[in-house]
Order: sequence, then C-alpha cells, then structure tokens
Amino acid sequence: MLAAVKKHGISTLIVLLTGLIGCFVGVNFVLQQRQQARNTQCGGRMAQLGFALQGYYNKFGRFPHLAERDADGRPLMSWRVQLLPYLDTGDVYGRLDLSQPWDSPKNVIVAEQSLPNVASRFRSPNDFKSADDNTSFVAVSLSPEKSPDGRNYGRGIIIVEIHNTGIHWMEPRDLTLAQVRSRVVEMVARGESVHVLTADGQVGYITEGSLVFHGSVDDLLTQWLQQD
Repeated sequence: MLAAVKKHGISTLIVLLTGLIGCFVGVNFVLQQRQQARNTQCGGRMAQLGFALQGYYNKFGRFPHLAERDADGRPLMSWRVQLLPYLDTGDVYGRLDLSQPWDSPKNVIVAEQSLPNVASRFRSPNDFKSADDNTSFVAVSLSPEKSPDGRNYGRGIIIVEIHNTGIHWMEPRDLTLAQVRSRVVEMVARGESVHVLTADGQVGYITEGSLVFHGSVDDLLTQWLQQD
C-alpha cells in the first residue's frame, strides 16, 4: 500500500514538472515571437526613414543637416523634422513654425497634438522606458574630414537605434560617435539588438554575434560606412 502511494506521488510530481516545463517553453516561445515582431517593426520604421532620406536627397541634392539653424547659427529643428513631408506627415510639418526653436510655445503645442502618431515614427518599439515624445533614432554624421581613421566614407550618415536617449524627436540634438559606441556596447551586453540605417537605405542590426565577428563597435561602424 505504501509503495503504491509513493509511486502515485512520483507520477504526480512528474506530471507537474512536465506541465511546468511545457508552460515555460510555451511562454518563452511567445516572448521570442513578440520580440521578433518588435524587431521587425523597428527595422520597418528605419526603412521608412531611409526612404524619407532618399526623398529629401532627390529634392535638395543633399541629406538634411543634423540641425537646421537660423541666420545667427542657433539650432532650431532636428533632421527628423525635415523628414516629415516624406513620412506622410506633411500636415504636421506645415503647422510647425520653422523660424522658431523646436520648443517654442507654438511648436510644442503642434508636437503634443501630433502624439503619438508622429513621434512613434522616430521611436523603437523596443524602447520601453523613454517618454512618448522621445526619439530612439539618433544620427551620426561622418564627413571625410571627421572620420575616425581618415578614410573616405561613402555613406556619410548613419542612424542608430539607441534606447532611453532623453532626446525629444524635434530637438536638434543627437549623440556623438563616442556616446553611440558606449551605448551600443551597453545594449548588446543586455542582449538587445541595435538597428542601424545608412543614408543609402541599408538597414542592419548589431548583436553580440556581430561584435564577436567584427571585433568591436568601431570595426562594425567602419564596415557600414566605408565606401563600396
């Protein structure tokens, strides 16, 4: 009788453990699928920025300045604002006063009225902790005279997915190359993917495996930017 009870108890324990393992595997699968969907969505948003950059270039023969300035050189608006007409948000662009700073009373009202539709175009779905009007996409401009190793870069500008930037999407501020390097390393160490867009429309991402293969963030950015 005692042996039968023990056997029944062991069988019940096995069933419970099997169920728990099954639940864990199922939950993990769902989380992976959601993460993959967010990564796909982020890549799509960056691809849209790439098309917008090309649209801007086709019209003006250059890419937008990282910061649009007034006659006295004071920064007014981010490059992100200049892309609005090419992201099906030209109505918002038309309501902004481009002669005033991004945080002027009028422009702040326009930005608040456009939430979350416009701001989300400059935000990664993986960026959970930032304010709704903050951007996850920052630009780094590398003209030949500013390139780290002195080589000529053909793509000129990269846009990198960085979380928790504290930068309003209209603010004429981005991150320095040194800051991007540091933040990319931190994100990859946490197991996060970092999406990258070059001005010629190429979208890719940096993972821990990327750094193992390329050696460092600098090496990887150099490959992205180096002229083909």
